[in-house]
Amino acid sequence: MSKKKSYMSYQNIIKEGFFDDLVRTIIPKSVQQKIDKVDKENIKKVIDKNNEKIKKYKKQSEELSDRIAKELEKQYGYKTNKKKVSDFIKKEK
Repeated sequence: MSKKKSYMSYQNIIKEGFFDDLVRTIIPKSVQQKIDKVDKENIKKVIDKNNEKIKKYKKQSEELSDRIAKELEKQYGYKTNKKKVSDFIKKEK
């Protein structure tokens, strides 16, 4: 039977939140809430920026699928279904 090594080294204690829990017991709740409020606002800003990027990328993807459909129609004279083109692009990702 092999011996398991303890995963609680000084680095893992920090990762496990030992010091965070220690500080939270010392600092009053009112100060903690103010700090958490600022953190939540910063996180919300990051999420909003990322959502805007996602919207932009979705729009670009739709424009590309439209261009592909138009080019296929020009080249082969066959009008394609835009949904099939967009599904094909999603499958290739």
